[in-house]
Amino acid sequence: MKHKHIKNFDCLDFKSKIQGKIYNETKKMTHQEEIDYYIKKARNGFFNESRKQILLHVELKPPKLKINGNMKIQVQE
Repeated sequence: MKHKHIKNFDCLDFKSKIQGKIYNETKKMTHQEEIDYYIKKARNGFFNESRKQILLHVELKPPKLKINGNMKIQVQE
């Protein structure tokens, strides 16, 4: 996949502007309101559809572990 190169893009300036925007949106919120804000952003944000597709294809199971005679933990496939 080839990425588009953006000339004269200032990453630190971009980051600072986004952080300022988030700060202005959350500065008068209670702790719970701030948590809800971030949950809502994560659910409705730019990467949400990609995240859903990944979760549909990933089977979330804990690994099977085996402890051998030397008390070393091994992951069984």
